Amino acid sequence: MTKKRILVLLAVAASLIMARPLCAEKISLKLSFNLNTYGEGDLEDWVRSLNSLWQDFSTLNPGTLTGEFTAPDYGSNLEFGLRIPIYKGLGLDLSGSRLRGSEQGEVAYARNEVDQEQTQRILTDVSAFDLKIGFSYRIEMPFLPGLHIFANAGRHLTFAKYNVEDNWQSTLRIAGMEFLNAYEKENSFTSDALGFYAGLGVEYDVVKYIAVVCELEKIWSKVDGFKGSHYYKLYTDRDVLIHEDGTATLFYYETTQFALPDTYPLLTGHIERPEGGLYRNIRQGELNFSRFSVKLGVRFKF
Repeated sequence: MTKKRILVLLAVAASLIMARPLCAEKISLKLSFNLNTYGEGDLEDWVRSLNSLWQDFSTLNPGTLTGEFTAPDYGSNLEFGLRIPIYKGLGLDLSGSRLRGSEQGEVAYARNEVDQEQTQRILTDVSAFDLKIGFSYRIEMPFLPGLHIFANAGRHLTFAKYNVEDNWQSTLRIAGMEFLNAYEKENSFTSDALGFYAGLGVEYDVVKYIAVVCELEKIWSKVDGFKGSHYYKLYTDRDVLIHEDGTATLFYYETTQFALPDTYPLLTGHIERPEGGLYRNIRQGELNFSRFSVKLGVRFKF
């Protein structure tokens, strides 16, 4: 390590030791633009397994396969936050934001040996409202007036809604006759969960009542216990085999599908808990809203 780097580190350490609490802080409102990186969960596993399922089906039953499914991407979002000073740099933080992601995909399969076509269309739509309640501590750095560093932590509330439409259709043509097998499924689920958040950032006063803010934040939030409306109809061109309409719970489990030898994860709604040898590792379905964020914002001080 060079002598210059040692001096820089000593200067930074001395500045941190000499940092003084902020004494005359005002109530402030912060508007942030959040660049988010999300974790994966049951929804991503299910979508990924659907693509694998169709690939495996096409391999065992040679045919032409087109299309794929994609999980929703919640992307970046805006956040509004209120900070209420309590005592010498300690403050109460209240903030809220909204996430939204929607994807629609379709897979089409045509079998080579016979005149058979299959299609599956899936629409997934997820929205969530986040509310954070916590505390933060800010200190002003003496080597540069107007520069502050802060750390915050608290509880994170998520109110989530998950809508999904899943439609499958198989058409087989033999000797001038056409045979149809299909199902239609629609669910609208809601739930909420209590998680945690923690962050670290810097803030610089541009003018007397306005500051720019840069922050790193980690959120831990996984939501289960989804319940909501359920509609499912399995039918042929001649008859309705199953018709369900009621209130369902979102479940996640592994099962065989399309007479394939392997099992695949499935995230779907059931009025009654699925039981029997066809289902493995059954539990409530879960959506993962955990994320790491880089936040760029502006704080307005009143």
